[in-house]
Amino acid sequence: MNKNEEFEIDFLEGLREYLFKRYNKEEVIKERGACWFSIDLFDSEWIILGTGTYPRVEGDREGNITIWSPTVGEVPDIIFLSCELDKVEITSNEVDRVWEMILDKGNWEKLEKKYRGLIEWLRKADGLAKKATKETGMETVFFIPDPKKEEGDRFYFVARFNSKGMSDEEKMKKIEKALDVLEDIVNEV
Repeated sequence: MNKNEEFEIDFLEGLREYLFKRYNKEEVIKERGACWFSIDLFDSEWIILGTGTYPRVEGDREGNITIWSPTVGEVPDIIFLSCELDKVEITSNEVDRVWEMILDKGNWEKLEKKYRGLIEWLRKADGLAKKATKETGMETVFFIPDPKKEEGDRFYFVARFNSKGMSDEEKMKKIEKALDVLEDIVNEV
């Protein structure tokens, strides 16, 4: 079996087409910029990646599908902005330290005294992810990238489900539902 057969090219092309139709609308393009989606195939996974602030969808041979929201914001910018709103002075080095500390929710309480606005924002985002899990039945998390793992510098919401045994139509419905909820919570946070 070749890579294209393993990854059900017809499903992937249909998903790319769906994403393009969903987002290639004048009002969306005015807000987010040009819209296109590419399919990338690797040995054990596939990715449909949108330009700029559009979502991406990934999958693997085991049937796991991951839907990434449009970006919620850049970590350093959110930290700087929340400190500015709280009237807290912060240096670039402190931003890096705070970024590493927020990866562990166990640190949020001790950070809250000085960085109240940031921690409130993170808790709200985390709560929205939990709400999305309940609404979709899919595990949904608020993703904070780890700067030591080269995961980028942007916050996202991420929904996951396993599609083993599902028809293409069932997979598309779950992806559509996830995109609807992820977009709603991105706008809420």
